[in-house]
Amino acid sequence: MKPTTRNKLRITRPYMSVRADIDALTSAPTLAQATNYEHDIEERWAITIEHLLPSSMKPSSSKFSSKSCDAPTLAALSLFSSFTHGQARLARNVLEDAVALRTEEDQGDDKSPVVREQDVFNAITIVYERAGVLPAKLTKVKTEKARRKDGRKAAKGKRKTANGGT
Repeated sequence: MKPTTRNKLRITRPYMSVRADIDALTSAPTLAQATNYEHDIEERWAITIEHLLPSSMKPSSSKFSSKSCDAPTLAALSLFSSFTHGQARLARNVLEDAVALRTEEDQGDDKSPVVREQDVFNAITIVYERAGVLPAKLTKVKTEKARRKDGRKAAKGKRKTANGGT
């Protein structure tokens, strides 16, 4: 059986280049730049922010604003999309892992699943950790037994959908 790379993100930029862009984002982006960020994300991932993020990760909608994210979060997502072209689904999975990591921690009182700029930065770190570029701090190293268990769960889920959900 051939090993599959179907669920692995392809990274198209070196970490030091991305790190320099993260450092450059420390200045607060304006709302005018937010439109450019949304355009970049849509162009790179072929999906809008509204469709990328699950409803649980979006801020509650206000009748005064139709934006899904604030400008700093959009800037971070644009950076995330800059090295994961065409991989919105896989990038969203990593982003969900980063949000889950923040909300599962016992130290903080803030359990809101709404995506934040720091969540996106953590997702970027997770991608490079999983690629072996950075030492693992945010990601847990899985044992062989845990990997086999995940594989069995994935196979079981595929069988259920192939049988019509039964």
